[in-house]
Amino acid sequence: MYETTTKIYFRIAEDLLARIGTGDFFSGVVMAFDEDEGVECRLICTVVVHRAERVNGRWGIRPIERVLPVWWEMRSYRDGVEIDNDFSFGELDLTGGDDVWCYEE
Repeated sequence: MYETTTKIYFRIAEDLLARIGTGDFFSGVVMAFDEDEGVECRLICTVVVHRAERVNGRWGIRPIERVLPVWWEMRSYRDGVEIDNDFSFGELDLTGGDDVWCYEE
């Protein structure tokens, strides 16, 4: 079994946040490679993004408060062969993304 490393959690979270961007929904694949173990990891997921609404005058900020997985699975491969892993979606830090600014008319 592959034990998911902190580095892989960080890479998956970073890429997932980049793919979410300013959106409120994401469905797709996020990949990371563990060079030390020679393991390719693929997070296949559909998530809904809950954002806070903070308004200052006519400008607002929408930071991510929570990413809710609708469905997910993590697959890991070594030398092209799928192996079990101990990945947990709850271990991802998905609140550290950049704040999203929006202009209110």
